[in-house]
Amino acid sequence: MTNHTISTTESFRFGWQKFKEKALFFIGIAVFMAVISSIQQSHKLSENNTFSNISEIYFSYLTLIGILISTYFSLGVWKITIMHSRGEEIDFSDLLNISFRNFIHYILAYILTAIATIIGFICFIVPGIHIALRLLFVPAFIVDKDQSFEEALKSSWAITKGSTLKLFVWILLAMLIVIIGFLSLIAGVFVAMPVVSLALAFIYLKLSDEELA
Repeated sequence: MTNHTISTTESFRFGWQKFKEKALFFIGIAVFMAVISSIQQSHKLSENNTFSNISEIYFSYLTLIGILISTYFSLGVWKITIMHSRGEEIDFSDLLNISFRNFIHYILAYILTAIATIIGFICFIVPGIHIALRLLFVPAFIVDKDQSFEEALKSSWAITKGSTLKLFVWILLAMLIVIIGFLSLIAGVFVAMPVVSLALAFIYLKLSDEELA
């Protein structure tokens, strides 16, 4: 597999252009994801204010369900951004177009990635960052290529070889863009998040040897 050069400016320029093509659609997706996240956080706050064991168990289940729902829709966002980056037709219903198989394999991959990353962080932080970056595209391979968690881990590790430092710089700039968006009367984050997601999809496709217009 050819190791393409990652262009940070090109990725964000692409993300911005693709965002403008369906701006209201992606703002709607961002608002929807924010609502899902806020519901999950409200469960956590409620859980902290409970006093009975029954209430604690109840809110723990609600929190777990909230995390699973949020995770499921995050995979849908991956799928939508990849499809749109290819120039394919997308619809809000694509958020629900994630198979049970894909979802389970992502959960397994997430657990393994988390374990490996934690172990890496214990080993003086840098290895943890390296592992997290090398496995950044695991969800993309699962929803886009219908790969198993083992295949997705191997595929993400393969395409990111030699690109760790550039991905690290990209992540820092992406975080800066989101922070700026949040500070721009908060509403700016609903533009920043889709642009960053589309830019990340662009990098995934480039590293996967796909040529984009």
